[in-house]
Amino acid sequence: MKPFVPILILSLIFPLEARVFRTFPEAVQALYPQADNMKRQSVYLTAEQMRRAGALAGEKVDTAFFAVYRITQAKKFLAWVYLDTHRVRTLQETILIGVGADDRIQHIEVLSFNEPQEYVASERFLELFRARRLDADLSLRGGIATITGATLTCSAITAAARRVLALHKIVLEIYPR
Repeated sequence: MKPFVPILILSLIFPLEARVFRTFPEAVQALYPQADNMKRQSVYLTAEQMRRAGALAGEKVDTAFFAVYRITQAKKFLAWVYLDTHRVRTLQETILIGVGADDRIQHIEVLSFNEPQEYVASERFLELFRARRLDADLSLRGGIATITGATLTCSAITAAARRVLALHKIVLEIYPR
């Protein structure tokens, strides 16, 4: 029992606020209940592909390896699903982004958020991303309004959406529909 005392005291002084809202499988099942296949594709980017994705996104792409999931029903394409984990202020957030056949965001959802919960993005804010494509409107200076008091969250999610849509263009070159 003694080893747990320091953790208990620390958690009383600094409450643990990390929160997982939904797991990846739960989110995919809820978003695409009709899906009967989820195929994981591993993507390995070259330095040139990383540079192009960064230029398209207007955001740094700092990973050469990631996974994308192709969701289908009876072999009919439903969506590509991406996970993006990034820092908001000092801690991590993981979001799920579904991209449809029209290369627009179908859905964006926060799966886990480790910052204080008052800074988590609202459903109303996340709805601003629906049907967006990678263009000038997908920015805080364009069609995405910020939430007062959660500017860093808004910036992080917008950057992630731009990064995912840029990576999506590269994915389509590697794995055509």
